[in-house]
Amino acid sequence: MVSLELPFEGKRIVFVIRRDGEKAAIDFVARTHCAYRLSLKCGMAREKLFRRTYIEACVDFRKFLRVHNAYVPVLTKIRHS
Repeated sequence: MVSLELPFEGKRIVFVIRRDGEKAAIDFVARTHCAYRLSLKCGMAREKLFRRTYIEACVDFRKFLRVHNAYVPVLTKIRHS
């Protein structure tokens, strides 16, 4: 998968693959995807200024993870005490 297929996060993912290897890149993308989804739910990404960028990044993360058979739907249920 080349960075052109992932227009928003591709360069960063390719950098991690070259630097740390494919397994590390899969772990990085999975963790970052989870963090971005959580931010969309209750963090800074809820603001209109950032929302579109986070959503586009999540689409790229999901594509990458599916190609590598590592996609797991992210549960972002927030528990309020």
